[in-house]
Amino acid sequence: MMVFAVDLGNQADYTAYSVIEAKEIYEPETHQGIERRVREGRYKYILRYLKRVGLGASYPDIARDVKQKLQNPKLKGAELVVDGTGVGLPVLQEMREIGLDPTGICITGGETVGKWKSPSGSTLGYTVPKQNIVTVLQSCLSARRLAIPPGLENLNDFKRELMNFKVSLTKKGNEVYGAADDNIHDDLVMSVGIGIWYLFNRYGVTKKVIIDNLDILGREQKKGSDYSPFMTL
Repeated sequence: MMVFAVDLGNQADYTAYSVIEAKEIYEPETHQGIERRVREGRYKYILRYLKRVGLGASYPDIARDVKQKLQNPKLKGAELVVDGTGVGLPVLQEMREIGLDPTGICITGGETVGKWKSPSGSTLGYTVPKQNIVTVLQSCLSARRLAIPPGLENLNDFKRELMNFKVSLTKKGNEVYGAADDNIHDDLVMSVGIGIWYLFNRYGVTKKVIIDNLDILGREQKKGSDYSPFMTL
C-alpha cells in the first residue's frame, strides 16, 4: 500500500510531494513443525519520497507533474491524496480532467472527520481536523512507526519544519497548529501528515510497530533488514 500525498501551496507557499508506503508485518511462528508467517494486522510506514516544488508553479503544471510521476512503475498502485484546503475544488477538478483520481483532504478547525462534498453533491474526499493530522503524525514519529531514510531530497527542510511546528491557543481556548516562525513553511510536514493520516484512516494500526533498522531521523541502527532506499522520481 502506497500513497502519493500533495500539499498544495500558493504564490507565497511551496507545494510539497511525499510518498509513504505501508508495509504489513508478518510474524514467524511454527505450527505442527512447519514454519509459517502470520499476519498480525500491523504496519510499518516508510517515507519513500519527499520533494518541495518551487514557488510560483501553476496548478495545471502541478497536476501534469503529479500525473507524470504517478506513471512511474515504482508508484504502480499508489493512491493520490491531495490537500485541497482553500484552493479546493478547482484543483481537484483539474486533476480529474487529466485522468487522475485524487482523494481530497479539506483541513478544518473542527473536531470530527466527515465527507467532503462538492456543491453538486459528489464526494471529493474527507474533511479532517488539522489536530487529527498532526496528532497521528506525532504519534507515528514518537513511536518510531515511520522510517525516514537519509538522503531524501528536502530532508533537512522537513526536520526544520518539524522543529518549528507549534500548538497555540486562541482567546476562545481553541488549539491552532502551524509554523512558529513565519519564515519557515510547513508544506513538507503537512504533505507527510495527510499521507500518514490517510493510511491510518484507511488501514489502521493495532499496536506499536518497531522499525527494523532506522531511528526517527533515519540513522542506521543495524544491518540486515528488508528496508529499501528512498525513491528517485
